[in-house]
Amino acid sequence: MPITGATGTLGQAFAGACLLRGIDHVLSDRQGLDLGDPRSVACALDNLSPWANITCAGWIRVHEVKDRAKDSKAHADASLEVLDRRALLVRTATNFSPYVQQSFAMHIIEALRDGRPFAAASEAVTSPTYGHDLIRATLDLVITVRVTRRLQVSVA
Repeated sequence: MPITGATGTLGQAFAGACLLRGIDHVLSDRQGLDLGDPRSVACALDNLSPWANITCAGWIRVHEVKDRAKDSKAHADASLEVLDRRALLVRTATNFSPYVQQSFAMHIIEALRDGRPFAAASEAVTSPTYGHDLIRATLDLVITVRVTRRLQVSVA
């Protein structure tokens, strides 16, 4: 199962969860799999023949997100539709974990703990997702869908 986003905390966390569950996976970065290149994606999927694909790649450059987020989401949706109409799409905004120090939530906690002020943009509102819950639920869904599809094929 390919997991994109090897350089990000979410991709690393998904890979760790797969190791704990004994799920075979391949963690890839931009050089290994360019999500902006449909041929690269199609070639990787043909070579791997995955039973699932977890895409953790995303924009982390805050100053670029406003300008490009909607375009990248629309492009991802269109790519999924072309590849497989049965695709399961799970979206999240920011996520946090006590094991990932480079997250917005952890920076706030550190500042509060140290008695330092924390400046945040007042126009930005988000509902952070607890990373471990996101990963657990996503893997449970993917595994359930795989088993269900296998049963449907076997019964038919």
